[in-house]
Amino acid sequence: MFIINGGSITANVGDASNINGAKSTITVKGAASVSASTGNIVNVITSGAATFIADGESLSGNLICDNTSSIAATLQNNSTLTGSIDSASLTIDSTSKWNVNAVSWLKTLIDPSGISGSSMTNIYGNGYNVYYNKLLSANSYLGGLTYSLVNGGKLLPIGTTGVEDQTTSTPKSFKLEQNYPNPFNPTTTIKFSVAQKGNVQLVVYEVNGRKIAELLNGEKEPSDYEIIFNESKLSSGVYFYELRSAGFFQSKKMIIMK
Repeated sequence: MFIINGGSITANVGDASNINGAKSTITVKGAASVSASTGNIVNVITSGAATFIADGESLSGNLICDNTSSIAATLQNNSTLTGSIDSASLTIDSTSKWNVNAVSWLKTLIDPSGISGSSMTNIYGNGYNVYYNKLLSANSYLGGLTYSLVNGGKLLPIGTTGVEDQTTSTPKSFKLEQNYPNPFNPTTTIKFSVAQKGNVQLVVYEVNGRKIAELLNGEKEPSDYEIIFNESKLSSGVYFYELRSAGFFQSKKMIIMK
């Protein structure tokens, strides 16, 4: 067990805490200050498990774990987290909030007091989306629905090939953006723009040209879209993704790093 009671921990480079193949409980309380400016507050790898509790604290940094590990994080008693979350479970009480600064993925979200109609009142998206697993029973109260976040962005179900319409405006040109995060493990987001109605294909290839995934092949209206690519079975390496529609073609490189 690791208790930070007052004082401060600052990680200008790297992680404030790194849990490798272990089970740990980390509690931050007593007006402590924890900041991981270029790294993570908690990084759990190699079948590790962490319980993280922020009790009345303001935290800056990320909560990250690989696909073999877990983080159960709690924000309580006026706590604030500014950062991203990748593959952790999060509980927020009615007095606390999360300031999102990058696209994030949650295993579970326990935040019933944060729901107001179709909006979340204590998750500040700041233009970024947060994805949750609608298949898990702990998330059943969310109903598999999409919720608006404060200052832009959405809370929405994660889907390997789910495409989300991001805007009602009409793009002036086709565009394929660089995936993010990149490198990634195992999930990344690909954004693209469709300038005219027609069939759209988004395909992932190995460097030798072998097709390994068809993320989209169907008719789409003119709009901006994003798609989640989740492929835990692929090995580390360089891959390419390609967008084709109405004579437009563009490809970009992505990197899986495990």
